[in-house]
Amino acid sequence: MEIQNKKWEEERLINERLNVLSTWPTGAEIDLDEATEYLKKLPDNKNSSKMLKNAQQRGKTLVTARSGVALLEEQIKLFKSLEEEGGIDILPCSIDSHTRTNRYKEAESAVEESKKQGRSMLNGFPAIYYGKKGCRQILEAAERPITARQGLVDGRLLVETTLAGGFTGIVGGPFYGYTGYSKDTPLETCINNYKYIDRLVGYYEDRGISIHRELNGYPIGVIMPPSI
Repeated sequence: MEIQNKKWEEERLINERLNVLSTWPTGAEIDLDEATEYLKKLPDNKNSSKMLKNAQQRGKTLVTARSGVALLEEQIKLFKSLEEEGGIDILPCSIDSHTRTNRYKEAESAVEESKKQGRSMLNGFPAIYYGKKGCRQILEAAERPITARQGLVDGRLLVETTLAGGFTGIVGGPFYGYTGYSKDTPLETCINNYKYIDRLVGYYEDRGISIHRELNGYPIGVIMPPSI
């Protein structure tokens, strides 16, 4: 696979989306025009990028954390607790390991088991299982912006889902996914998958919707400057 330092044409993104959205049933819910209009109407207090820019201008440090459970209702309760008792500024939605490794059927089975057991059988929130509609339920119950914390080798469907669902921040990058989540995927493939993701972010930016992109380097807790 050849990697080029060249911006994708919008037509390429639109064409590749057809295959990406078809990899799990909830992908069929996502329509870019509808998602664009939804994101445009979000108040500033639910936009991660705007919150961060405002904090920078005021010299304020914002508080976030890590959180993610299997059941939708419990994720909403968790976020409410973080807002009301934790004083959180940006709500973090950590994605479960099955979804991070594109094992969506296993994530689905774990959700069903969580319902039976009455506790989370996942180490994060299975956003693709719940789809755009589930993500919006969480966002609309919250008072703060939500970011998707993930380190996928192939996070294309996840980012499509969470952005259409109203999340306005994405954590992750190709080197983080390559070193932390796969021993078989070539680095070139990881880079190409994130070119898709960041072209999608650019699509929204072109329409006046800023998405916060936090790029991780290798998994040692180091943020990677976008210039690298």
